[in-house]
Amino acid sequence: MRTSLSSVLHGCSSTLLLLLLSACNFATQGPAQPTDVPTATTAIHNAIEVQVRLSAQRIAPGEVIASVILANRSAEDVSDLELTISTDGELVGDPLTSPLDSTPQSAAGGTRWVFPALPARSIAGPFAVRLNTEADPNLEATLAWQGPEAGSASSTASAVEDASLAAVELVASQGQWSGEAGVRVFAPSQGPRRLTVVRLNDSASAPSDPTLAWLGVYEVTKEHAGSVILQVPLLQPAPPYAVLRVAADHGQGYGLTSVYGTVTADGLHAVFSPEGASLFALGINEQRLADGLIELSSDHSETIFSAALEAL
Repeated sequence: MRTSLSSVLHGCSSTLLLLLLSACNFATQGPAQPTDVPTATTAIHNAIEVQVRLSAQRIAPGEVIASVILANRSAEDVSDLELTISTDGELVGDPLTSPLDSTPQSAAGGTRWVFPALPARSIAGPFAVRLNTEADPNLEATLAWQGPEAGSASSTASAVEDASLAAVELVASQGQWSGEAGVRVFAPSQGPRRLTVVRLNDSASAPSDPTLAWLGVYEVTKEHAGSVILQVPLLQPAPPYAVLRVAADHGQGYGLTSVYGTVTADGLHAVFSPEGASLFALGINEQRLADGLIELSSDHSETIFSAALEAL
């Protein structure tokens, strides 16, 4: 199943469009990232332009998630691909995600995915693994392809500490992002807004829904009423710009809200607007999570398409 960004945008509410733009703008214009977090690496071979972006996040003591997002900016498909994540850390279990009907394989010091094609003007991923390591692992992602002509691209990354392992106190200022690694806040209207965010270590408390995979649960406490947009880390990587359902528990059990969230460019975070102070769970359609592909049409909303590409 292929998802196009135009189909995602069709019928979106103004709030969801704002969140999608926030997901793009966070990567392109947001706060400076730590110096050990690289931007994507681009390989250009004649008319073929492919990007590889490796990100890593420490989501718990001794636990790191490494995730790769691929982007094909070209006007034609790239074929016969092999993606490898190499590390000196201890890989745990099978890969977390294997999109594009890719076949994961064990490789010396890492994991390899083999898949037939990366469609023209598309973003694919995440290809993700989990590691057990107290130290900062060495990580490298290498993509090689054979058609329409042979080429390769690679990216390296260091794991970023997730500040939401403990309670994070945030102050939102109008028109700008602020916060700590992995957890940031934006106030679209006059502030300041003070709030505290804690990510729970599992999604066991999320509501039961067979169509949704829960990617994170967060406790949000607001000192002042008012609208804010939160950027939070996910327990499991998800496709960039995927739309998320938001469930809230205001003390009487979870219920799905009319508010939506969206995954950011790196596939490791999400942005959403929490209504009130409560427990919030972020979920994604199971089929969308497995698909991992979004095609960037250019028939309309070109600004958002361009922002999505530039964010990678």
